[in-house]
Amino acid sequence: MANPQAKLESPISPAISSVVERNDAAPQRESLHDTLVDSIYFGYESLKTTIRKQVYNEKDLDLPVLDAFKTKPAEAIKVSTNGSSERGIDRHLEINSGGRERDYILHVPKNYDPSKPMPLVVVLHGLGQDADRISSLSKMSEKADKEGFIVAYPNGTKWLGQLRSWDADNGVQLPGTDSNDVGFVKDMVKTIKENMNVDKDKVYAAGFSNGGMLAYRLASEMSDTFSAVAVVSSGSSGAEAKPSEAVSIMSIHGTSDRVVPLEGRAPGQGLSTLGVPRFQSFGESYKTWAKHLGISHAPLIERDGDRITSRSVNPETGAEVIAVVVKDGGHEWPGSDRAKAANPNSPEANYPTTDKIWEFFKSHKKNSSQPVQCDDRALVA
Repeated sequence: MANPQAKLESPISPAISSVVERNDAAPQRESLHDTLVDSIYFGYESLKTTIRKQVYNEKDLDLPVLDAFKTKPAEAIKVSTNGSSERGIDRHLEINSGGRERDYILHVPKNYDPSKPMPLVVVLHGLGQDADRISSLSKMSEKADKEGFIVAYPNGTKWLGQLRSWDADNGVQLPGTDSNDVGFVKDMVKTIKENMNVDKDKVYAAGFSNGGMLAYRLASEMSDTFSAVAVVSSGSSGAEAKPSEAVSIMSIHGTSDRVVPLEGRAPGQGLSTLGVPRFQSFGESYKTWAKHLGISHAPLIERDGDRITSRSVNPETGAEVIAVVVKDGGHEWPGSDRAKAANPNSPEANYPTTDKIWEFFKSHKKNSSQPVQCDDRALVA
C-alpha cells in the first residue's frame, strides 16, 4: 500500500516532463473552430485576418451545416432497425427545453432491440461546430454500430451570429446569453429514456473542446445520470461543484494544444465577464476531480511511447480519474481522419480516442457495488 501521507501528484509532474514539455516546433493545424476560440482570447481583428486566409487556403473548415436539420417531433424517436442495414439509423429531432426549441441527432444502432436495455452516449461538439461535425470527427456512431449503444449529438445554441457554443459557466458565452445547456441535456436524456430502452446505469457523456467544458459541468451537476464522462482537448473551469454521486472522468490532451493549452488560462475578472474563457491547467484539473471523488493517493503513471497515462481510483466507490497526455498533439480529436491526414505517423494520429473512450465507459456503470482493486503505488516514468 502507498504511504498514507503520499501527496496526490499532478499527472504532468517533472518525472514525465520530457513528454509534456511544450514543443513549439511541432506541426500545427488550424481550423475555423480553432480560430474562433483564438479570437476570444486575442481579439477580433486577428480573427478577420485569419478567416480571410483560411477561407481561401483551407479545405477542411469546421463550418456548421446551417441547413442540415430538418427536425422532426420527439415522438418520431421510436424506431426499429430490424437488422436490415449495416449502419444504424439517424434521426434529426427537436424538443422544447426551457421555453426554447432545441435540436439533436439521435443515432440508433442496427442491433437495437426495444426489449433489451442499451447504453446511451451523449457527444458534445466544439465551439463553432455542430452535431453533424462532431459525429463525423469522432465516428462515435460507427463505434455504436459495432458495440451496440445509442448516441445523442445535441446542438449548442447559435452564438456570434450562426456559430454554436455551449454554456459551460466558464466565460465562453457572454454575460446575459445563458442558454441553460445543462437543462437541455437533462430534457434530452429524459426524452430519450422515455422513448427508447436505455440502460439507466450506462449513460455517458463525451465532449470536444468547448463541449468537453460542458461535459465537466455535467459530471458535476448530473452525476445522478452519468456514470462516466470523457473530455478531449478541453479544460475544467475549477468552479465545478463536488458531484453528489460517484462519476468517473477521462481526459485526453495534446502537449502542443495552443487553443486550450495544458498550462490552463486564468484571465482576470474583467476579461471573464467579457467572454474570455477560464480553465485550470491539465494537472490542476486532475487533482480537482480526484479530490471531488474522494481520492487522496498518488496516481499510477504509465508511459507508453509518446503517451503518458495517469490513473487514480477510489476503491470504495469505483470512481476513477484517468488523464492521457499525447506528445505533440494539437487541438484535435486524436485518431480522427483529420488527424491522420495532417500527420499520418504522429502520436496524435495513432491514438484511437473513440475506442479508448468506449473502453473506459464500458468499465463504469451506476449502482455497481463491487469494489475496484487499486494498486496505490506511484510509478515514476
